[in-house]
Amino acid sequence: MGNKIRIGLLVDYLVSEYSEFLIDGVKACCDKVGADLYIFQMGVLQDRSQNFNYQYVASTAFLSSNNIDGLIFCSTTQTHYMDFDSYVSYLNSYYPLPIVNIGCMIPGIPSVDVNYEEAFRALVEHVVRDIGVKKIGLMSVDSKSEEVVLREKIFWQVMKEYGIPFNAVTVWKAKFSYTTAIYELTNYAKSDVPFDFDAIISLNDDMAIACIDFAKQKGLSVPDQIVITGFDNLRKASFSEPSLSTVNQMIFQQGYIAARTLYDKITGKDVPTYQTIDAKAILRSSTGAADYFNKVRNNNFIEIDRVALADISNSFSASEWYHKRTQVYSVSKLYMEMQADITEEEMINHLTYNIKSLGIPYLFVAAYNEPVETDGPFDYFHLPHEASVLCCYDEKQGVVINTYSPKYYFDPNEVMVPQDLLPKSENPVIVMTLFNGKLQYGYMLIEKTDFDIAVFDTLRNTVSLLLTSVQNFKNPDVDENLIKERYAMLDRIAHTDELTGLMNRRGLYDFGQKALELAQSMQQKGLVIYGDLDGLKSINDNFGHESGDRAIIAAASILKSSFRSTDFVARVSGDEFIIISNGLSKEMFDGIKQKIQERCIEWTTKTNSLFLLSISMGSVEFPYEGNYDLNMLMSIADTELYEEKKSKK
Repeated sequence: MGNKIRIGLLVDYLVSEYSEFLIDGVKACCDKVGADLYIFQMGVLQDRSQNFNYQYVASTAFLSSNNIDGLIFCSTTQTHYMDFDSYVSYLNSYYPLPIVNIGCMIPGIPSVDVNYEEAFRALVEHVVRDIGVKKIGLMSVDSKSEEVVLREKIFWQVMKEYGIPFNAVTVWKAKFSYTTAIYELTNYAKSDVPFDFDAIISLNDDMAIACIDFAKQKGLSVPDQIVITGFDNLRKASFSEPSLSTVNQMIFQQGYIAARTLYDKITGKDVPTYQTIDAKAILRSSTGAADYFNKVRNNNFIEIDRVALADISNSFSASEWYHKRTQVYSVSKLYMEMQADITEEEMINHLTYNIKSLGIPYLFVAAYNEPVETDGPFDYFHLPHEASVLCCYDEKQGVVINTYSPKYYFDPNEVMVPQDLLPKSENPVIVMTLFNGKLQYGYMLIEKTDFDIAVFDTLRNTVSLLLTSVQNFKNPDVDENLIKERYAMLDRIAHTDELTGLMNRRGLYDFGQKALELAQSMQQKGLVIYGDLDGLKSINDNFGHESGDRAIIAAASILKSSFRSTDFVARVSGDEFIIISNGLSKEMFDGIKQKIQERCIEWTTKTNSLFLLSISMGSVEFPYEGNYDLNMLMSIADTELYEEKKSKK
């Protein structure tokens, strides 16, 4: 994309102060070295919440040398649902793209991290030692991430060192958010136990501010009757009421150093493997900081925020607040106007007009020829090979593509944006996927100006809604047979694994159990078989995910050809397969396993593969103790599979 170095930054969500600080730091470095910045909103890997947030991960499909020259990963939230080893494997799959990681140390990848242990310890010690509290609450997080584990470990070490007994501490497990913290505290207060804490230590600022508000509801004065601390040093911590004592993780500085490291790596310079920034505990009114100045002034990991204590406003000016409020209102109004089915032509004209009136200098929207349905969390999104430019508005270049322009088709696998439509701007560009529910419609690029960050997220929702409306509006009077055919096609898509053509997990549960019920009604016996492609993680790590996909496709083909056409074969996850075979016995299955092993060796030889294709398999005969339940049979077969894999190792 142009002649300048292109740096990609992955953040989970735009509307978060952590992301804003990080973006500001990376942008400051990009401005200094003259690099272009592309921001990818990717959500959280393997997010299993029920609101389709997993769809954001599709933006990572554009992380290749066709679109960027290097990549900054922010790992702080990505290990909430994914174990560390799997996450390292995921990062390595982007090799040979230069990568810098923020938030933890990743072997083999230059990493920038913050040392917050001493600052957090100093803050907790200050609360226990200097203020002298006895009954403490810990607002923690329901997560096994390394961050949460480490912060809890430091907290309990301080409790032990200062003789605070375990039963004097109450622990709540929220979800890093204000609302979940309020929920936990409200549930606790429903019991007969009095809410009479001396202090609450919270593992982030949003939850800490929830604790302040809840304490006020209970008639407790902060800090006179209860002291409360946070972690992160969000902007609102300095002008909350009272201002919040917290830990400054130097997020801006982390972003700047990561961007500088990546730029040096791209330009061929040697870069450090690991860089650490020391965090600082910031004391404000929520712990009565002014009363303890002499006790903390010689601590290198604590500083007092005199501006917040002096009640000098750190908040937005009235004009700035009004300006941002107007931005959010304008884009929200656009969103509300789109609550109806419209034609593609109406959508494009409406969108182009409103982007101009909003004052956004660049917008690019691409739509896939057909929506792509996804089912559940995924780590990799397979882009369709054809998309069209719905609209492109570039104030600087005078480029406008709208409904009056000829249709512009391109392959998004080759380029994210056609060369002649690339933005020519000094501002960062945000890349966001356009989806609604399980359907991916396309993606958009938008220039990040000084608008409130919520504007861009709301625009994404608006354009997604527009594309949904267009799809709903198309062909309202089509023949009934065509409608039935389309529903049948969508049903096949919903139940088919896109990579292998086998049934997917949904297909397994919709049709696999029915196959077993049919066998039960006919009093048939058979096998449920659990197959696992050996060493997929190693293949991905050493040869890339393209090789991993080849191995999965080959394994699927071998399994399908080794069983009868009447047998049920499904791919249920990255490397796992389920086969349901009526009438198959354990003795017959031993011969099939041998045939599968021979075909794996044959494939390895014929393709000159650098890795050996191998499939481990476990099975269980049904009915099992008179039972035809699919979940139970899969679990037993999985246990046998585990034993086989263990014996291979």
